[in-house]
Amino acid sequence: MSAPNAFPILSDTACLLKWGWSTLFLYSGKSNSCHRTTLSEVDPNDIGTFHNTPAKIEQREIMRNGAWPERGNGCEYCRDIEEAGGMSDRKTNLALLDSSDDFKQLIPPELLINPQALAVTPTMLEVYFTNRCNMACIYCGPNYSTQWLAENKRFGTPDHLGGQISWKLAESLDKQYPARLKQFWQWMEQHSGSLRMFHVLGGEPFYQAETEQAIRFWYDHPNPHLHLKIFSNLKVAKSKLEYLMGELKKLTDGRRCKSVGIIASADCWGREQEYLRSGLDLQSWTENFEYLVSEHRWANISINSTINVLSVKTMPDLLRRMRVWSDQRSRPRDAATAEQISTVFNMLMGPPFMHAGILPGGFFDREFQEIVALLPRRSTWELANVEYMQGIWKTVNATPHNPQLIGALKAYLDEIDHRRQSDWRTTFPWLAGVS
Repeated sequence: MSAPNAFPILSDTACLLKWGWSTLFLYSGKSNSCHRTTLSEVDPNDIGTFHNTPAKIEQREIMRNGAWPERGNGCEYCRDIEEAGGMSDRKTNLALLDSSDDFKQLIPPELLINPQALAVTPTMLEVYFTNRCNMACIYCGPNYSTQWLAENKRFGTPDHLGGQISWKLAESLDKQYPARLKQFWQWMEQHSGSLRMFHVLGGEPFYQAETEQAIRFWYDHPNPHLHLKIFSNLKVAKSKLEYLMGELKKLTDGRRCKSVGIIASADCWGREQEYLRSGLDLQSWTENFEYLVSEHRWANISINSTINVLSVKTMPDLLRRMRVWSDQRSRPRDAATAEQISTVFNMLMGPPFMHAGILPGGFFDREFQEIVALLPRRSTWELANVEYMQGIWKTVNATPHNPQLIGALKAYLDEIDHRRQSDWRTTFPWLAGVS
């Protein structure tokens, strides 16, 4: 299938994200084009080159010529979904270009002049200011969580995390960070007007001072076309959440940005969720989420779910709760202006022993059938989300059963239990007999 005509690069592998999107890990000086692809080093003397690193330009040229970057660069995530007959991130974004004026603005301006351009200006930027975090999700690691760093300092680093930030390296990066942060804000002074999406991730953004710096930046540098989103685990004191939501509302009230969104992380429900997202108190999470749903109807509220081998079983429980929250959001008070709640899905690719496809084929068919049935279908985007989930389902079933990885998963969970005084066999009893 060729790319839709809205995107100037008409090759079978053309990707809006490869040209328009940058994920910048400011604390480590690395960048990639969408969070699924491999990281490339940014020139330490010029952080402003983060969107046009040699590696990114090389991959754009390959895709412009109709091929996929070689396996290991991360683009195989979309390639594998497409080969399984599903709707990938790449295809979803290209399809939305044809139906949404907002999406058309995501095409880098250089491409509108020269469709062959490889060095372009980003329109979508997500920033990991630091990895400071107050949780230690079991599929995460020290690259994204200082809680993981502290735990590894005590227990050592698990084998599958060997390529991530070490305690010693983290201390070295901390010394370089102030200079990088200064360069970043200088780049923003010059280029923020070209951005249409700006996302803040972590770590935990509501746990970091840089999030407040970003809010102040957009207050002082209005961009009426900008969609601002903050990804949060919602493990934050209610008083601080109230304060920050008040500051964010000033941006939309003053038309300093087009919209504000809070993307709350939740993969499934119950004790399984608290095990997966170590440090989470589900009752406090629910109270904060319901506060956002009821008291900030002006904001886009979403849930970001990571699909992994331990989340699928109780993901339907989460989606049933989503339906209740959506109904609450749509009740009479300001119902006409309340933003709908949405769910964004990602399939976990690493560590490999947490991929949902390692179990025997069809193992999760009943759950996926229920998940697809529970997804809303109120808009073009939501219909695309249903198709996207069906593609994930197909990909999971197309992944070969891997007893070796199942054994590695159980050994890893044993290590987690040793570190955190938990018990995976009680939490996931269905897994114990699977091989």
